[in-house]
This record gives sequence, C-alpha cells and structure tokens, in this order.
Amino acid sequence: MRGRQHTGENGKRKGRSTWKRTAAIVLAAGMMAGLAGCGNKNESNQSTEANTTNEQVQTEGNYYSGEYTSIPEEGWISAAAISDSKIFYSAYDEEKGMAFRQYDIENSQGTDVPVELTESESIDMLTVNSAGNIVAVKTDWSAGDGSGSNPLYTLIEFKSDGTVVMEKDLSGLLAQSADLPYLYYLAVGKDDAVCVSNGNTVWVLDKEGNSLFQVSVDSFVQGMGTMNDGSVAVSCYEGDKLAVKTID
Repeated sequence: MRGRQHTGENGKRKGRSTWKRTAAIVLAAGMMAGLAGCGNKNESNQSTEANTTNEQVQTEGNYYSGEYTSIPEEGWISAAAISDSKIFYSAYDEEKGMAFRQYDIENSQGTDVPVELTESESIDMLTVNSAGNIVAVKTDWSAGDGSGSNPLYTLIEFKSDGTVVMEKDLSGLLAQSADLPYLYYLAVGKDDAVCVSNGNTVWVLDKEGNSLFQVSVDSFVQGMGTMNDGSVAVSCYEGDKLAVKTID
C-alpha cells in the first residue's frame, strides 16, 4: 500500500449508514473527485465597491465540494452507488422486505431491479465497475448458528436488469479472522479488481472474486473508495490523525 496521505484532525470512525424517507445521497463521483484533488487549494473572490480598491479574499485548506440529490424512498437505504446519471441502492421496505432499486437522476424516476434476496439476506455494500455493472456484497445473516454473529458473505456482480454475471463465496477470506468475522467496506479499482476490508485488513481480488493479495494497516479501516485514476483509497488512523492511503 502506498501513495499520498491526507490527514485531518477530527476524523471519526464511520458506522454503517442508513437514511429514511427522502434520503440525501452524496454522489460518489463527486466525493472521489474531491479525494483525488484533496490538497491545499486557494480560491479567490474579488469584490469592488465605489471609491475602494479591490479586495482579495483567500480560503486555504483541505476540502471538497460534494453534489447532492434526493431519493423519494419510503424505506431504509442501506447502501448506494452512482453510475453516470443513475443511483443504485438497496432499501428495506416494511411490506416487501429488502429490495434493490435504481433511480434516474435526469428523469427523476425510480424502478426496481429484480435481484433475488431471501428474508435473511441483505446488500449493505455496493459499487459499480467499468462495465457499468453493479458489484455488491450480499450478506446472509442466518448462516452459522443463525444469530448473525457469523454471517455468510457472497460477492455478486449483476446488470441493471438483474442478470447475474458472477457470484463468489467470500467465507474463505474470513477463515483467519474468527475474532472479527465481518466485512465493512467494498471498492473496485483498476482492471475491476475488487477490494473488501474487515478490521485492519484489505483483501484485493480479481474481477472474478479470486484472492490476489492482502494488505494490513496499523488501525481499523475507516472507509474505502475509488480515485479518479482507478486506485483505491483507504482511510485509517495514524496516531490521532486520519490518513488516506492508496492501493494501486
């Protein structure tokens, strides 16, 4: 793992996020563009008033400006990803249970994606690869003793019409992590390589879900995302500062 590091004083661990009705979704493309351009930036605004000289105001620091849209969703949204003008997301409906949907931003229309999920299954991590297909981690909470303490994870790739392209059992990745048998983050990098993480370990898989290698960081992974150049950004603490490293 190598690359530039960007630090912040007040980074905090991000938990699994859900939103209710008319949820605000941060567009992933805007967020990753912000990460890729993260650094010291200067913006200048000039204002001229009568009988005064021009005054230049500068703002310095690390920041990004995100874009937002709203989804008229009745249920809880557990995961979301954007591809061009479409947002793909999984949501829990009290009547229908867990469902997978897509929302067209330009036309303000939402439709269901026919993905088969049982009552005990959910999709809590998803992204989109270079082919425009959805790559997600499906979780079966009834696996093991049924208490949810040892869930079964499956990597799945499917098209926007629900056609399944690939499925891969990921339980072997967690065989050496009995004390923390959970996956938390998912990202797709160069050549559609898939990265998944638990605790302080990141596994890098090929596009078929076969393990290539794994890397470890000194603290709990706080998040992952894809940069503009296709590398995967991994955030973790270094001392009391939050650092972002990249996997090429």
